[in-house]
Amino acid sequence: MWEGHPVNPPTNFSLEAKNVRGSWFGTLHYEDGSRIKDASWWSKMRRIFKPNEPRFQVSVPRIFGVKDLTYLIPVSSPISLRGAISFETFLGLAPPDDLDLFETWEDVVLTMLGDAHATNSGKLSEATWNERWSVLLGGDILCRAVAKYMESGSLSHAERKAVLNRISRGDGQGREFAHNLLLRMCGAISRGRISLNAAKRTVRDRFFRENLTIRELNQIVSSWSILSRDGFINSNLSINILSELLSELKEQPPNRWDNPDLFEMAPDQDFGSFIEEHKLNRFTLFLQELALQQQNFATVTLEPTS
Repeated sequence: MWEGHPVNPPTNFSLEAKNVRGSWFGTLHYEDGSRIKDASWWSKMRRIFKPNEPRFQVSVPRIFGVKDLTYLIPVSSPISLRGAISFETFLGLAPPDDLDLFETWEDVVLTMLGDAHATNSGKLSEATWNERWSVLLGGDILCRAVAKYMESGSLSHAERKAVLNRISRGDGQGREFAHNLLLRMCGAISRGRISLNAAKRTVRDRFFRENLTIRELNQIVSSWSILSRDGFINSNLSINILSELLSELKEQPPNRWDNPDLFEMAPDQDFGSFIEEHKLNRFTLFLQELALQQQNFATVTLEPTS
């Protein structure tokens, strides 16, 4: 993204930090979380004499801090979805390489391991292997986990090497499965770091959805389909958690204009010390979203597997 002429290295803190502050307090000025305030005395008079005429919507650009050149962290919005965990807090609670006592990960990866060995042994076709696993393969975290699982197994050295060779063949199209946001949410739920209700609210939030990629949706739907296959045992917890989260993706995120009761305002802030108190210097790059930009998010509808 940042390679080649004429783009400069991604550092715009000195330019955008004050814009973040301005956007935060501008939102408080124009939006009170329950309705849109009209922009002028004239628009208020028009509302009195022409009550059925559409009102002006005054909105402020949202600004995001870019974390690890990957994730968009909202830094300019004083309005948040009630009951949701902030996206940055979620990332800290569910790092991608934290896999101990993680049922969903183990159910998926151990099934992958068995299918890899079955394919290498000629008991499963290459076509079936590719259909089930193509979007989940590859990555250092996955390979280390599979190698660890095989240490206590009965496969020979050659068989282990063949399994690792097969599961390491990723398509190179994105971050590996262990980084999947919905998968990491499953781990946070099953280990008691986030309640199911808070997780469902967080998954509905537009700030979570803005970071969720189509590839991640394909990965998690593939995982749900694999664990839902007839004959798979001990996967009820994983399937239930996945189903609960995916059910929140049937619709677009709630809109604060249409559903004001679902949102809450941040506590009062001090304008003069806002930049320091919010530790905006933890980001070197900020990205700005156009005011009132309309963005539709991918939705998911699950159908029973046959």
